Amino acid sequence: MQKRQILIADDDADLVALLSLRSQKSGLRVVTASDAVSALKSIREVRPDVVILDVNMPGGNGLTVRDVMLQNEQLQSIPVIVLTGASDEETIRRCHNTCSYYVAKCPDVWTRIKPILDDIFEHETPHDKLPVDDNINAAPESAYQDSDQKVLFDWLFDLMDGAAPAVAGVVGMDSAVPAEGDAATEIISDFSAPESSEAPWVLCIDDDAELTLGIEMRLREHGVEVLRTFTGMDGYRSAFIGNPRVIILDYEMPQGNGDYVLRRIKETAATRDIPVIVLTGRKGHDVERKMYNLGADAFLTKPCSWETLWSILQQHIEMVEV
Repeated sequence: MQKRQILIADDDADLVALLSLRSQKSGLRVVTASDAVSALKSIREVRPDVVILDVNMPGGNGLTVRDVMLQNEQLQSIPVIVLTGASDEETIRRCHNTCSYYVAKCPDVWTRIKPILDDIFEHETPHDKLPVDDNINAAPESAYQDSDQKVLFDWLFDLMDGAAPAVAGVVGMDSAVPAEGDAATEIISDFSAPESSEAPWVLCIDDDAELTLGIEMRLREHGVEVLRTFTGMDGYRSAFIGNPRVIILDYEMPQGNGDYVLRRIKETAATRDIPVIVLTGRKGHDVERKMYNLGADAFLTKPCSWETLWSILQQHIEMVEV
């Protein structure tokens, strides 16, 4: 069985040596990088199973490295642990926005990282290790709302192919990223909020497009707006940014199964109070028990009657006249 790979990117050589030793003793293959550019190139070439990123590194910011990963279909689902001495609100917010684990540097840092690694390897859907697509570097134009940011990402994608920087003067990745409007924020904000701020709305996280469309049509008849997302990662980001009234959550999905998404929702202050209804084709008391233990408010199995789902939704939605 091939060993799982971890990439550790940090310019603190002593810390990297410690984490490398601990990781190897846990049966992981270790790849290291000491700057942001090397980290990006290694992530693309190696496709590790998990990445540990420092925030402040030579050549750029680890959070921007994560932003670049999110622009690539083959890299975006790799779990990321942001390991940093920064504890400011902006850093923590960007970690949540990009579905990254936030770990503060401390003397016993391995005791904080090891449980996260165990959780990732037990619960997270492995990212696809597909052959490199020739178009992997074609970042979507819609993600770039600022010309300086487009220059930045073009430069980074060139570097990922080993090319020399095409634009002079771009030294650190942070210098060109606006404080408001970074790539991660552009991605997670790409949904239509209800026209009325008073209108209740439900977030459906399920890769079954026909089922969620049916739920959307039914709920709109009752004056309830619906946002549909089709991967675990997109669902969590939308929950964090949008604050829906209720979440309907599938169990088996791309980029994060329901147990992983539910765990992230309930461990995050901004989302932990949102009621979650699990609607899944997975049957069995073990799955049901797990989801209730993680904080689910209800557990339903497919096929489920509309009357049953609606009766549970009504317990959490304060209806408005339509």
